[in-house]
Amino acid sequence: GTGSFYAVKSVIYPTSSMELFTYWSDPEMVRLTFKDGNETITGLNIVKTTEYNLSDVDEPEKAGYRFIGWSNSPSATIPGYSSGIVTVNSDTTLYAVWERLMKITFNDGDDTDEEYLVKNSAVTLRTLTKDGYEFKGWGKSITSDSVITSLIADKDYDLYAKWELIRLSYTVRYVDKSTGKTLFSEKEVESPLFVPGQKITESAVVIAGYIPY
Repeated sequence: GTGSFYAVKSVIYPTSSMELFTYWSDPEMVRLTFKDGNETITGLNIVKTTEYNLSDVDEPEKAGYRFIGWSNSPSATIPGYSSGIVTVNSDTTLYAVWERLMKITFNDGDDTDEEYLVKNSAVTLRTLTKDGYEFKGWGKSITSDSVITSLIADKDYDLYAKWELIRLSYTVRYVDKSTGKTLFSEKEVESPLFVPGQKITESAVVIAGYIPY
């Protein structure tokens, strides 16, 4: 119609009888977009001036990084929004802000395993086992035998397992089968070529006779 328009919560002072009619209009919508760099993570249309809870967005994931919040700038290193409520008054794009994690690579001589840690956190130096070897610890150099006792992840590290070969040996004892009496001095055989589970063959001692005394 052509009558007067009164906004919501307006105060009016009628001077005569009035008839008021409800006026409806479509809400103004704006676009809220979440991105990682140039890649769109998700987006939604919401009513303008809506307070949007950032915890309703699934946190993105990226290998080697920890998500720490959102920013209006794609190059931000400190988030402008980490949680809570953001009021959207116009089309808005928020960009994921990441903290780079330190990569610790464990090389055991056969395989490698990677672990990502927050910078300056303590590295857990795991203990390993290997048949035929004694684990001595972890070193920072593949060529040095020196080992470390602790490590802080202040940067990326490659760690190398240090092993010491266990020298295997076996003992041969010569006893009388019927009496259990020792017949000869025992013999111990050691070799760096022995491996766990190896089958060993020994020749029996032939007794030609006995000397009376």
